[in-house]
Amino acid sequence: RPLKNPLYSAALKSQHAIIVKDPQRSFKDKIQNLGIPTIAKVIGVSKVTSNYPTFSDKRSLANEFDLFFCDYKIYNNLRKPLGKAFYEKKKFPFPIDCENVPENLKSKFDYAGYLNSLASASYFIPGNGPT
Repeated sequence: RPLKNPLYSAALKSQHAIIVKDPQRSFKDKIQNLGIPTIAKVIGVSKVTSNYPTFSDKRSLANEFDLFFCDYKIYNNLRKPLGKAFYEKKKFPFPIDCENVPENLKSKFDYAGYLNSLASASYFIPGNGPT
């Protein structure tokens, strides 16, 4: 359910990045004309490893965007390519369905509405302790 006063929104000039499986061009073409102001960059998995090889590169990428999302199909494969720069700052990507609107949201949103609604939600970030 969308928040009345979201932490991240187009009004606050929030920028999000989405990490997708290769080739990234198919997802870029799919969302190009949908009018989603908060998605600033689409990054392929292979581009993460090749364009951001060092710790400082990954740290600058983590600082560049407010939120990160990824295709749920590649979520488990991102821990090593993103490195500890993301996980120490708790900026790890939240898994989403990049191909379709999830079944439980089909009655509320079309595809553009689904991607726009990602900015107006809250996300749970678990702690690292035993509780």
